[in-house]
Amino acid sequence: MSYQIDKSIIRKDLLQVLAAKIPGNIWICLTSGLIAGLLTHLYMLVNKLPNWDDIWNFNGYGSGDSWGRWFLKYVRPLSGEWSIPAINGVMAIITIAIASCLIISALKLKSLSAAILVPVMAVTFPGFTSTMTFMFTVNSYAFGVLFCCLGAFLIRKYKYGYIPGVVFLVLSMGIYQSYICLAAGILVLGLLLDLFENETTKKIIFSGIKSIISLGIGMIAYVIVSKIAVPVLNDSQGISKMGQVEILRIPRLIMRCYKRITEYFILEPYSFISDGMHITNILICVAGIVAFLYIIFNKKIYKDKTRLIIAIALAIMVPLALASIYALAPNTQDAAMTMLYQYFFVYVVIIALAEKIIVLFFNNDKEIKMSIVWTKIGRSISYISILLIILVAYFNYLITNEAYFRMDIAYQHSFAYYNRIVMSIEEQPDYNYGDPLLVLGNAYPERYAVASLDMEDKRFEEFSGVATENGMLTEGVRIRFLRTYLGIDIPEYTDEVLKDIKGTKEYKQMPIYPKSGSIKLIKNIWVVKIFED
Repeated sequence: MSYQIDKSIIRKDLLQVLAAKIPGNIWICLTSGLIAGLLTHLYMLVNKLPNWDDIWNFNGYGSGDSWGRWFLKYVRPLSGEWSIPAINGVMAIITIAIASCLIISALKLKSLSAAILVPVMAVTFPGFTSTMTFMFTVNSYAFGVLFCCLGAFLIRKYKYGYIPGVVFLVLSMGIYQSYICLAAGILVLGLLLDLFENETTKKIIFSGIKSIISLGIGMIAYVIVSKIAVPVLNDSQGISKMGQVEILRIPRLIMRCYKRITEYFILEPYSFISDGMHITNILICVAGIVAFLYIIFNKKIYKDKTRLIIAIALAIMVPLALASIYALAPNTQDAAMTMLYQYFFVYVVIIALAEKIIVLFFNNDKEIKMSIVWTKIGRSISYISILLIILVAYFNYLITNEAYFRMDIAYQHSFAYYNRIVMSIEEQPDYNYGDPLLVLGNAYPERYAVASLDMEDKRFEEFSGVATENGMLTEGVRIRFLRTYLGIDIPEYTDEVLKDIKGTKEYKQMPIYPKSGSIKLIKNIWVVKIFED
């Protein structure tokens, strides 16, 4: 007996109706982001690879109100209580894939290359990998990205979209402040693409003013809300001075923004970037400049000085917008990779320019008469740009999984080391389960208690969140590690207690573990000395 679905029901089915309203390129974008994200981060998703913060925040959301991230506590419950990769990690990938759909919609990108590669770059960029290492909060941060993209989309899409758009920008900053830079990048590139699509100069100027005002109001509103929620902010990474910029410092801060983003892609790449990836990044930057000039020439924009000046100004402002965290938080010295996630948008710029070149081939504007030679040149620029983007995606895939592998080895080494210590403690004649325990001595950052097997630790120094052995052996996370991964029920002690124990003559005379006498009962607390402070 065959089963037939009533077509009248199909037309009224909720999911069918919703699916019919979503354009094909958006479906492709969403699917591409999910596939690329799951494949790239599979190692992390099917294992538990903690870093120091993840060990400490096994069932928390980390730095919240005191860091100006007052909205974190409201989005964190969406992914449950625990730091579970199969929940937090997967939800983060889904969220970034949706954010990518908003990006291509805001920029009106229609090509298959854009639909596939924009989400690929968003989920494979090292900044996202760095965020994934903080598994306990990665989905919350992904919502920050989603909100900033939604805010930019609304500002560009609707006449009064700036009203809800600003709200979403504020909420995004309330999760992670630097994502405002991504919104700024989307808005600036959107204006440039509008100009390439023959939008009137008057409308571009009006849209530009609306974008600037929206970003400004968003920043001011965030600062006000933060002051109300948390009068005194933590000063780490210059957060307490967010938005407080001295006028005389502005030129220097602007130059610093350009310097920093140029260092990442061209001048001084981060330690984890391979030579091949460095060369590819340089070629991509060159391809972007060539593509921009090609469009300017073939669209004859150079004939209108006003539009030419606007085009050049917008092109110059894109990298400034993406690196503006160095201006918005003037006391920030070396931003963590999580703060530079918006740098992936540089690749989106190249993808967008490559699409606009292809559009020129099918343009009905009679003023644009392209010779066969110029057509071939344009096609070559577009194709080479896309191929370079694909190559960078491959390099991102490599470095992501190499970083995860290094974290896995570090975890295995640390677990084995702590396990040996626990076994030695249990062998003490007078030890009873549940006795107070302290493992003292700080190895960070240089000294190792276990071999790292020459695994190029220097390479991951600038890859924020990638844990090596020394980061797993600090006093700050040691008790949490023993509790969570070895099941040792031990209390946490105040700094005063630790200082008191370390000040005793008995402790000072103790040798380093695993030598005889490195485990002693001091003031009714079992003490293991693993390093000399």
